[in-house]
Amino acid sequence: MKLLFFDLETTGIKYWRNGVHQISGEIVIDGVTKESFNFNVCPHPQCEIEEEALRICNVSKEQIQAYPPMREVYVKFVNMLSKYVDKFDKKDKFFLVGYNNASLMRKRHEMTDFKQETVARALGIQIDSAKLHDASYDIQLTKEIYNRISSLSFMG
Repeated sequence: MKLLFFDLETTGIKYWRNGVHQISGEIVIDGVTKESFNFNVCPHPQCEIEEEALRICNVSKEQIQAYPPMREVYVKFVNMLSKYVDKFDKKDKFFLVGYNNASLMRKRHEMTDFKQETVARALGIQIDSAKLHDASYDIQLTKEIYNRISSLSFMG
């Protein structure tokens, strides 16, 4: 099985108005990590940049505007993925593993919110609060959440 764990950091929570400034993840094939990645990307010039989102991610507007352009990062990302899948083979695909997982629906109503930190804590995962909202750290939490949820789903 080919898994693509990923996490994004954005300039806000409005997908139609804000932009991506970091994408991180791991490529895991048959249980073995093949590659990790952490791309900083300059958001689209017309996107809205919210100061609160930058504060949470511990970056400044000047920092993210100095990141490599989107097109450059896109080419690197596609080239990396192409090492592991054949885009012309309809059966050779990644299973995308992001943070929001439906496997928690039986516990969801008991949680104060559905933020990654809350979900991780509910599953008994140790958190380093100082590292939250860095896509590289968040991907580690995503993998741990995935592993815990996968083992829970096999138990019924």
